[in-house]
Amino acid sequence: MKATATITENSFWQQSQIIETAILLGLSVTIPFLIHLVPVGGELHWGPMLLPMFYAPILAAYFCRIHVGVAVCFLAPLLNLLFTGRPTPVMAGIITAELLLFFLILQILRAKIGKWNWYFGLLAFLGVKAVFLILLLIWPSIPPAGMSISHLLNGIVFSAPGLALLGLIGWISIRCYPQE
Repeated sequence: MKATATITENSFWQQSQIIETAILLGLSVTIPFLIHLVPVGGELHWGPMLLPMFYAPILAAYFCRIHVGVAVCFLAPLLNLLFTGRPTPVMAGIITAELLLFFLILQILRAKIGKWNWYFGLLAFLGVKAVFLILLLIWPSIPPAGMSISHLLNGIVFSAPGLALLGLIGWISIRCYPQE
């Protein structure tokens, strides 16, 4: 009986974490879609305010192996584009880069501090915006469409509710599933 448990624990499904990846990709498509269904007046959009694309990568960072987080960061914007038509192809590329950098910063923070903290999502998001801001200052002539210094700065200001949610996700993750 013990041999069967060992085989199950070391199965392809367990090692590759395909189920976790599928769940997180499902969340990364469903949550932004549902958020964008809520009507907003004027130029405001719920996506940049609530940051739903960052929920699955932060959960992957806290609970899964690195390859799951990288897969989610790469595939989530593409799947959203394919299934919902949002974001635009150019913004999908930008969001993919942001998510990958976000995930990388989360992993670096974890490695440097030695444990997860609830505020890592906030720091990682602000770190992403800082890196993009520095890149725009160094190479102002080559930003993709929709990317500008004012866009980045406004993104930080308007994303305060999303930053609060990233902090809440981090706090709940640590409280409900403390890691050793």
